[in-house]
Amino acid sequence: MVSSHLRYSSMSLKVKLNEWWCDFGEFQALGLFCSHVIDVCFYCHLNLLMFVDQVYNLHNVYKIYEVSFHLMQNEKY
Repeated sequence: MVSSHLRYSSMSLKVKLNEWWCDFGEFQALGLFCSHVIDVCFYCHLNLLMFVDQVYNLHNVYKIYEVSFHLMQNEKY
């Protein structure tokens, strides 16, 4: 398990990469790494891209644009 304590001024944060957890909260809320996760990955020589949620992968992004948009018949709409 990769876990680390980061100390920023008087604040201490815990980052648990295996659990996708950072005490700051941004990592688990967005599924994207925050600066604290970046620091731990850099320190542990880990690939940062391993910690991006699958919802952001290229295949899923392309699926967003598969839906066709229908033109509106009336400009006022």
